[in-house]
Amino acid sequence: MNTEFLRTFLSVVQTKSFTHTAQISHLSQSTVSNRIIELEKIFGCQLFVRGNGALELTEAGKQLIAYAEEILTAQTTAQLLLNQTKTNEPCLMVSAVHAYYDSYLQSIVSEGLSKKRPYILRVFLKHSHEVIQGVITGKYDCGIAHHPSYYNRFDSILLQADELVLVGADRERRYRHGISFGQMKSLDIFHSSLFESHVEGLLYQQNPYRLSIDIASRIVPLVIQHGAYTFLPMTYAGPLIEKGELYSITIEDYRLPPLEYYFVYPKEHPNSEGIKILKNQLLSWG
Repeated sequence: MNTEFLRTFLSVVQTKSFTHTAQISHLSQSTVSNRIIELEKIFGCQLFVRGNGALELTEAGKQLIAYAEEILTAQTTAQLLLNQTKTNEPCLMVSAVHAYYDSYLQSIVSEGLSKKRPYILRVFLKHSHEVIQGVITGKYDCGIAHHPSYYNRFDSILLQADELVLVGADRERRYRHGISFGQMKSLDIFHSSLFESHVEGLLYQQNPYRLSIDIASRIVPLVIQHGAYTFLPMTYAGPLIEKGELYSITIEDYRLPPLEYYFVYPKEHPNSEGIKILKNQLLSWG
């Protein structure tokens, strides 16, 4: 049995929505639906009652939850133990979204290099769904993502809620006094993946972007070069604004949602002490 089907099933149990599960898993809604259908074929019973309202679990679906968690726990535990045998020294495998590394983690790691750690630190930069899936499968010991984990075997702690700002690089700074949401729709905005899908639809539905790079920091040089606009975390944009390379633009009639960062980690782990040390370090930085 494909364990990804079980992960999708548990995600639907948590969200009570195929659509929401598809969004946070970066899957199409048809893929989520097909995975549930395949599980129903395997077990020969219906797992959800599908209606016009929220999804409801059948009795069979309720019974499957415990078995699905047990199977995934066994897989994760095995992966964690195998990771620990790859080196003679304790090693902490940490995955983080690019925006958190650019805004915070790079400075935190740099500061920590002058101190002795009880483990080797290995950092992998990924996108949010890859971070969470990697922690769930045991590929990484812990991670920093834009979303919390929806699985009972993992804890999620909010580290930061960073302000998102619209910035521009046009020399005339024509919108330095602010802009309406309607005016914003006509801007030449370069896109990076910092928003929930429903917010992206609202921001870009009338003005499709002509450039998209899925790492925000990589898009900045092109924004500056072409006098364009983009959305950035204020922590990252601040120094560029102070240098005069960018300027912030107030949206008068719309409030951008904050960019959140969650520390995701298993409740039980062979290197729980190392995870605790890192968690406290990240929290103290905020």
